[in-house]
Amino acid sequence: MPKIQGSTTSDALKVNTIYGNLGYIAKNLADNKPGFMLQLVMPALIFMFLFQILPIFHGIYTSLTDYPLWQGYGTFVGLKNYISMLSKPHFYTVVLLNTVLFTIVAVTVEMCGGIAIGHLFNQSFRGEYLVRSLLLLPLMISRVISGVMVRWIFNDQYGILNVILRWIGIDPPSWFAERSTAMFLALLAEVWTWTPWYAIFVLAALQVQPVSPKEAARVDGANAWQVFRHVTLPFLRPVLAVCTLIRTFDAFAQFDHVWTITRGGPGRSTELLSVFAYKESFIYLKMGQGAAAGMISALVMLIFGLLLFRRFYRFTYRL
Repeated sequence: MPKIQGSTTSDALKVNTIYGNLGYIAKNLADNKPGFMLQLVMPALIFMFLFQILPIFHGIYTSLTDYPLWQGYGTFVGLKNYISMLSKPHFYTVVLLNTVLFTIVAVTVEMCGGIAIGHLFNQSFRGEYLVRSLLLLPLMISRVISGVMVRWIFNDQYGILNVILRWIGIDPPSWFAERSTAMFLALLAEVWTWTPWYAIFVLAALQVQPVSPKEAARVDGANAWQVFRHVTLPFLRPVLAVCTLIRTFDAFAQFDHVWTITRGGPGRSTELLSVFAYKESFIYLKMGQGAAAGMISALVMLIFGLLLFRRFYRFTYRL
C-alpha cells in the first residue's frame, strides 16, 4: 500500500478502508471463478447479441415475410421467398456459379502469389524493410477506392490503359461489355488487394522456419523444388490452412469490388450472392426475397466452410 505523505490519521484510515474493500471484492471474484469469467466476457456477449445474433434472427424473420421497403412492415408468407429464390434459373446458372468460381480463383491465385512473394522477400537486401512496408500498401487502401481505381483505369473511353493501347496501335477491348472481362477486372482488384496479406503471413512463417531440415535435404541431394515441396510446404501447412479458411469466407461474401467495378453487369451476368441480395433488397425493394437470398448464402457458406475446415484439418495434421 502506498504511503501518503502529509496526510492525517483519518485520511490514512480512509485509504486503508478503500484498499481493504477492493481486496475483499477481488478475493470474492477470484474465489467465484465461473462468475468472474462470465463478468469478464459479458460486455463482449452483449455486443455480439446486439450487433450479430439479433440481426441474424431479424433477417430470418424478414426472409419469411413479404416486406416491401415502402410499407414498413411485412406479411408472413412462410417459405415462399425461399421457393421463389430457388426456382430462378438465374440464381443457379449465374449468381451461385459466379460466387463459387470467384472464391476459388481469387483464393488460389492469392495463395500462390503470396507464397511466391513471401519467398522472394525472405532474404536480406538493401531496402528490404522499405519494400516490406510498401507490400502492405494495397491493404491500406479501401476496397471501394481500389475498385474505383480499376474502373477508371479500364474505362472504355478515357481509361489510361486504353489510351496507352491506342497509342501503340492496339485496338483496346470494351472491358465492361463482356462477362468474362468484367469478372476478370473484379478478380484483378481482389487479388491485388489480398495477395500481400498472404505474403505477410508466409514471410512471417519463413522467418521462423528452422534451417537444419533444409540443409539436411540439400546434403542428401535435393534440388530447390524438392526442398520446397517436402520441407518448406509441410512447414507452411498450418499458416496456409488458417489464411485460406479466413479468405474463403471473406471472398465468398465479397461485395465491394464487384459492386464498384461492374455493379453486377453487363446486365446481371457478374452478380455474386452478396450483390444479388443487395439488388433484391434495395434496388427492387423486395426485402423479403433479399433476406432469403442472404440466408441461403449464409447456409451455403456454413456448409462449404465446414467441409473446407475438415479438409484443411486433415491436410494440416496428417503425418
